[in-house]
Amino acid sequence: MAVLDDTQRQEVRDAFMRMRNIGGLTKPELRAAIDDTDDWLDANLTSLNTAVPEPFRSVATLEQKTLLLCHVLLRRAGILSQGGI
Repeated sequence: MAVLDDTQRQEVRDAFMRMRNIGGLTKPELRAAIDDTDDWLDANLTSLNTAVPEPFRSVATLEQKTLLLCHVLLRRAGILSQGGI
């Protein structure tokens, strides 16, 4: 999966600002956090791939591995409930 383009990162920023109260942050500050997070994910996808066990590593697509990471992160954040979002 490629990093988000400028428009997609802007959409993430706008959606995040609507959904979450991030008091004290400006739009450029939040955008910088999104840029760095997206770049970090791109740089660490290989690490994610080696972290998951076989046979998931060989069978799952990159999209499925990314979705697995998203589900784990959403659950940790308390957004994903036991039954789903």
